[in-house]
Amino acid sequence: MTHELIDYNNREMLQTLKETVAQELNDSEFKLFVEHCKSTNLNPFKREVWAIKANNRLQVMTGINGFLAIANGHSQFDGMEVEVDSDDHPTRAVCRVYRKDRRIASVGVALMKEYRRESPIWKKMPRVMLTKVAKSIALREAFPQELNGLYTAEEMPAEYDVHHAAGKKETYEKSTPLEIAEYTVEVESSDVFFYKIYPKMENFEELKAIIKRAGGKWHPAGKCWKVDKAIQEAAAQECDESGQWLNSKKKANVKKEPVVEMEEAPPWVQEDVPLEDDDFSF
Repeated sequence: MTHELIDYNNREMLQTLKETVAQELNDSEFKLFVEHCKSTNLNPFKREVWAIKANNRLQVMTGINGFLAIANGHSQFDGMEVEVDSDDHPTRAVCRVYRKDRRIASVGVALMKEYRRESPIWKKMPRVMLTKVAKSIALREAFPQELNGLYTAEEMPAEYDVHHAAGKKETYEKSTPLEIAEYTVEVESSDVFFYKIYPKMENFEELKAIIKRAGGKWHPAGKCWKVDKAIQEAAAQECDESGQWLNSKKKANVKKEPVVEMEEAPPWVQEDVPLEDDDFSF
């Protein structure tokens, strides 16, 4: 557990937090932030959680990966699925989060007209960004005890600039209180995605080529592929780092492949001999 690995009684460590991800907080606010870190098991040094002070108000924030880490660590989490009305021009994203102890899924709906902004990353990856908002809404509804009071950057107004917490001098778009600010691609670079693909899949070769171009690396712990950006064509094959499907419905539809007990990629991965200048794990 994260709070067991971090010594919150270490003065040097606490000072580092104050100078990086929890700037301008008074003593009471800083104590509150530390308690958030402990209760959620999120690691502030890995940018899983941070604190922003704006308009004399404290807001504890996290990224979508922080939300997913909390959900995946919960014993009642039973997967999630996301639907987007269009890949090229999305207007609506719906996320459903399932719990083993609930009959009805928690649903998060994100409309492009409410969250869209004129920023590079929203223009480049509108589907990915809108999906993040839908996931955040649904996950918070599914796990209120763990996520109440936590919000992702995509949901927050401009004054809660994530760069401010990192001690960076960055500017953000001006917006009204109802608008949502977007941050630079650098902030999103910490996101990683995992996908399972199999030779018996009908579109295996196509997905394999796409993952290769995206810089996919074999992830032996989950027997899946790790990519530093979302691949829309492989959305149905998305899993977490342990190899469990994020889409709970996938479990019943996918034919199990033989388990490969090895730390290297399975034999079919190495069927293509990489060129000297090709560092991809294919």
